[in-house]
Amino acid sequence: MINAELVADEFASNRFQAAKFSGIAERIKITGEEIERYEVAVIDNDGEAETVCIDDTYSLQVYHRVDSISYPYVPDNDYGKPGHTMTEEANMRMIIFGDRSRLKVRPENLVAAAVVDFPKEIAPVVITPLQLNSCIIEIGDIDTDPYNVWDKEFTGSKMELDTNTCLCEIRYKIITTYNKNCFQICN
Repeated sequence: MINAELVADEFASNRFQAAKFSGIAERIKITGEEIERYEVAVIDNDGEAETVCIDDTYSLQVYHRVDSISYPYVPDNDYGKPGHTMTEEANMRMIIFGDRSRLKVRPENLVAAAVVDFPKEIAPVVITPLQLNSCIIEIGDIDTDPYNVWDKEFTGSKMELDTNTCLCEIRYKIITTYNKNCFQICN
């Protein structure tokens, strides 16, 4: 949903035509080497992984990761008794990797373009089939230091980042509410 919003607006111009937008990725531990290291991959429900790495065939790459999920207590009535409404808060991060010379944009402007088009609320037409009551997105901190972002995402992996590299992180929170009696695990 977030990627679709980005691609439809700010990232629809020709400079972003060689872009790759991936879904939710996970860090995977690489073992059997001298140094413990991590990579990032989008993993499907069959356990098949597509590694997300810096690939210079794309002018821009975007993926998302879940940092944590919480379920804060929300009473449904004035008596403090639990009701049927559940709230889920997913703390997320969106990683943006761009080639400055191909995009002709500074990292701060790349982040600003993403923030401008980040959806603040998902429309009822989208969330109703998912049996959600509401879905709000709040943007948090932004890290534009490529070395910080690299170390958090690819711990133990060595990479020389040059002055042409835009590597940024936008932290955000997805807050959804739903009726716990309607919750079903789906494919």
